[in-house]
Amino acid sequence: MKNFILILIITTILPGCTPVLIGGTAITTMSIMLDRRTAGAQLEDQIIEMKIKKGIYNYLMNENARILVTSYNRRVLITGETEDVRHISNISRIANSVDNIKLIINQIKVEPASSFRTISYEKWIYSKIKAALINNKNVQSGSISITVDKGTVFLMGLVTRNEGNEAAMTAARIHGIKQVVKLFEHIDKKATNIGSKTLNIR
Repeated sequence: MKNFILILIITTILPGCTPVLIGGTAITTMSIMLDRRTAGAQLEDQIIEMKIKKGIYNYLMNENARILVTSYNRRVLITGETEDVRHISNISRIANSVDNIKLIINQIKVEPASSFRTISYEKWIYSKIKAALINNKNVQSGSISITVDKGTVFLMGLVTRNEGNEAAMTAARIHGIKQVVKLFEHIDKKATNIGSKTLNIR
């Protein structure tokens, strides 16, 4: 219902601008304006996420695991937990089978899946970081993707170096954060197409 109201308001203010719906998520004119990715790039990232999530779901089925997938400008971050170390490389292969991905960053940990309490706490931290970035006038918050995984915050997006540093410092000030990992693409330098690769950060 909230999505419908948001779409109605934006369509009324900006006639002729039609939102795109993917899996219940609306890409509206407002979100496009706040994100440095093109509308096509935003849609492509959502499609990449859905394809990888579907592949992981079909692979894991009833396994005790929690896997999160985030795609930003065709750079894919995979986080979460599994009790079977073999799943890490297999999930990377699933992601790598999806077309048009520039980079895969695999941060899955070998440990029991997060509890409901932990997941709820992560959502609270996410909301605090998001609010802090929105209130920071030195950061274009709409161009930054936030992923929280057991006290570690991963920041992705298209930013200047100053914006990236400012965003990381802003996130680090939030209580409960253990580490901030910057995975930005800097827009002050020409981007290099590194092809389809897998990066495991340990």
